[in-house]
Amino acid sequence: MADANAISGLITEVAYNAAVIIIPTAIAMGAELLRRKLGTEKLRTLRNELETKKTLGIMAVRYVEQAYKDQHGQDKYDLAADWLASKARQHGLKLTADEVEALIESSIKALKEACSLEWSSPEGRA
Repeated sequence: MADANAISGLITEVAYNAAVIIIPTAIAMGAELLRRKLGTEKLRTLRNELETKKTLGIMAVRYVEQAYKDQHGQDKYDLAADWLASKARQHGLKLTADEVEALIESSIKALKEACSLEWSSPEGRA
């Protein structure tokens, strides 16, 4: 009976020691997985937000080009900036004045490059 009690005590001690090691390790691993998941979600959210801002920038430039053909220069820029800021607010996005300017300027450049490439291709001249 003494051997059975000794073996039982030894098994209990080994199980306790294993639990002392395994439980904190499992908690740490779970916390790390959660941290990585939240980081990935945050990155995905930022990427989606940036794509939405770029799309709104292109839309603002195209809209003003079509709707305000009689406007030029700063007036046209101001119209695009106002439209972009308004639509961004509607989508819950915050834009600084510098971001608005960068989005509009990059959109103008992208549209000019697209038109230039289309015009210079043999299919575009036909």
